[in-house]
Amino acid sequence: MTNHSLINADGKTHAKIAFLALAVSAVFMALISASSVTKSDVRVAGPVIKANAIVKVAASDRGVIR
Repeated sequence: MTNHSLINADGKTHAKIAFLALAVSAVFMALISASSVTKSDVRVAGPVIKANAIVKVAASDRGVIR
């Protein structure tokens, strides 16, 4: 058995590596989705802008967003 190289490894070793990769990625996705739970009390401040109108959003006349 020469399982020290991926090229020379047998099928059982390749299956173990594939299973381990799937298990680690599943745990990683579970951790990421558990940590990204949003809070419902988050408030966003700023003006509401319609996409079809030209609106000036700036404190001075120099900056214009179109």
